[in-house]
Amino acid sequence: MRCYKKNSKISPLREALLGTEQYENDWNSYQALANLLIRARLERIVPLHAIEDTTRPIQLGGGFSSYEVFVRQESENFLQGYSRNLMQGQPHHIEIMLEKNALRSIVEKPARDYCIPVTTGRGFSSLSPRWDLYRRFRRSGQDKLILLMLTDFDPDGEQIATSFARSLRDDFGLVNVHPVKVALTAEDVELYNLPSDLEAKPTSPNYSKFIKKYGHKAVELDAAPVELLQKKLRDTIESLVDTAEFNAQIDLEMEDARIVEAYRRTVFEAIGGSLHG
Repeated sequence: MRCYKKNSKISPLREALLGTEQYENDWNSYQALANLLIRARLERIVPLHAIEDTTRPIQLGGGFSSYEVFVRQESENFLQGYSRNLMQGQPHHIEIMLEKNALRSIVEKPARDYCIPVTTGRGFSSLSPRWDLYRRFRRSGQDKLILLMLTDFDPDGEQIATSFARSLRDDFGLVNVHPVKVALTAEDVELYNLPSDLEAKPTSPNYSKFIKKYGHKAVELDAAPVELLQKKLRDTIESLVDTAEFNAQIDLEMEDARIVEAYRRTVFEAIGGSLHG
């Protein structure tokens, strides 16, 4: 969620009980807005499914009510859901690095369509995700790693885009790593007039370099419309992939799916024969 400072050009959300008071960019306003949204969701003014909390995962207990339920579920799902890695045969290995965990579901949709992994850094990425990415790249057998970066437009966001690739070189010895800043860029901010109530943080190590190049205005990735982020990501991916090879993999996937379905039918016929024979 975003809260806006007083006198911001963005019209803030208002609550009737507060009259003309506006939300500020502080903890009390954050809590007030969170409580307002909770009540709005309970009253179904805002759909309950419209907001998710990815910071508090839930572990379900598991187990089946009976063996019949288990057998029915396994039978229905047997050899279902096949998909082919559509990035096979591409000249480069592509990965997506996302700064904001809250935007993961938005970025994962186009990423799934192209079978591209997504790493969420929640700021600067820790060692384990970088090690996992390194191993995926090595398993791909490809020579060039392209990192598609989606970060805030601020000193830290610009630094993440460069330091992530540099860390792969320094820590794992990868030399053919090419970061591509998909969003947010200075051009995005100006072209789409993205809202901002923030200024670059002077505490950032990259502060002086950032303000010298771009000025003091900073914009969070969350400020960009969903459609814009997804379109920019798709356009960038499509500019990098071999379209003919990608379409050939789609054709192979369809053929694979027919073969898998034939196996599925054969197994069910065999089971049916043994059960009734």
